[in-house]
Amino acid sequence: MQIMCLNSWGGTLGDTLAGYLANAAPDILCLQEVVHTPVAAKDERIYGHGNHASPQWPDLSDEAGRAQAKRLLSMSDTVLRPGDIRVICGDFNVLPGRATLGILERADLLELVKAFGHPATRIAHYPRPDRYADFLAIDDPDAAPFFDVVSNPEVSDRFPPTLEI
Repeated sequence: MQIMCLNSWGGTLGDTLAGYLANAAPDILCLQEVVHTPVAAKDERIYGHGNHASPQWPDLSDEAGRAQAKRLLSMSDTVLRPGDIRVICGDFNVLPGRATLGILERADLLELVKAFGHPATRIAHYPRPDRYADFLAIDDPDAAPFFDVVSNPEVSDRFPPTLEI
């Protein structure tokens, strides 16, 4: 089974993205930043938390990152059954070494982007110096015979982490 984590970049490279997904055909596709919907009044990328709203690309503080990671683990605990393999992936918008990834590691999840030494999940044309945003973690690395951060073709502002289990 192939699992792909992909930030759609709001459809910026929509035709290229659609063609790539038709060929790649992952069994599970985890999409982020899907902003084109039939009911949307306008394309808007706003990050909101409580009474706070800001344009997309939040720089999550360690405190917000810790809360995010703890909630994510709690949510996955509610659906995890004995014998399941836990895979957590997404657009975390944090850098390696931040609290979010540390919490996942302390929960016995191996974050594969960092573990396999991938130098980036952002494409070279991304204007900011941060080279990481998307991550993929698994609690049983031996169950995953293949992992890669797909760098060609460029279908988003990030390379999609892809895992086979």
